[in-house]
Amino acid sequence: MKNSEQVANVKIGRSLQYGAISIEVRGAEKTPEFRALKSQPGFLFLVIDLKVENTKSASTAFIVPDEEIWLNSGAGELAKPENYKFETALEKGKPSEGHVWFIVPAGAKNFSLLFGKKKLPKIPVDFSL
Repeated sequence: MKNSEQVANVKIGRSLQYGAISIEVRGAEKTPEFRALKSQPGFLFLVIDLKVENTKSASTAFIVPDEEIWLNSGAGELAKPENYKFETALEKGKPSEGHVWFIVPAGAKNFSLLFGKKKLPKIPVDFSL
């Protein structure tokens, strides 16, 4: 059973251009259970819905979530995704929809989803839950 006090949703609806890839950050959900997994005490899953599309490159464009998508939840160091489910090799004009998820402290409310290599400047999408 989900505890309704711990489940939170937000519609984000922000699009950005990351290299050849257009990324639409559609929404986010904080939840104690995700894909038959249960979060550890004091933590929740933050699931972020995305739509990605190669809009600028005639050849296949790639995004590597483990190296190019980060989360700042105010807990210090940037977090890598726990996992993701969307196509990462994008042919022009063939969008992919899916999600990326992180483990966050249960009390975290302000988030910044960041796109960019670890040591390079990043494009932020800020939201609160």
